[in-house]
Amino acid sequence: MPPIEGKSWLWMPALLISASRIVGIESETTDYLSGHRVSFTEQMEAFWAEREENGWRREMVALQQGDHGYSRLDAARMIKQYMGLRSMLDALADDNTPTVPATLLYLYWEPLNAARYEEFDEHHQEIELFQAAVAGADIDFVAMSYLDLWASWSRDDNAPKWLAMHIARLHQRYSMRI
Repeated sequence: MPPIEGKSWLWMPALLISASRIVGIESETTDYLSGHRVSFTEQMEAFWAEREENGWRREMVALQQGDHGYSRLDAARMIKQYMGLRSMLDALADDNTPTVPATLLYLYWEPLNAARYEEFDEHHQEIELFQAAVAGADIDFVAMSYLDLWASWSRDDNAPKWLAMHIARLHQRYSMRI
């Protein structure tokens, strides 16, 4: 990822670029089941100096003021990933290039029996709260579990033949009940 204000780099597990969309992917295993702390640097504050107010900024301010309802979703990390993706889009932009829509995709693991545990339900509720807060901004926020992602791949009639075997191996390794 390009630096924000030339000093910090943000880690994003994957970045998909096509002519029609750019997707930054944030991936989570089980960290969302434990606490996380909110911190933003002065560089991150400077990021907003010349940008329009949007839901991402409002959520950042709410997090800084301790005025939020996130105990499972690491909303601060999502905001930092947004800032990195926005910085990258700004660095790629020039006057002759049409803008391409961008999405931050949040993928997370959960067990096959997640419905039995309130922690996973809390995580889902917080994702919905966050999605509503940043809706309509310049970068979309989409969240889905790995199980949902693999199911969507399985339903794709145009998927390559090797994908079915790959999905089976993913399930064999990562799908489990707790």
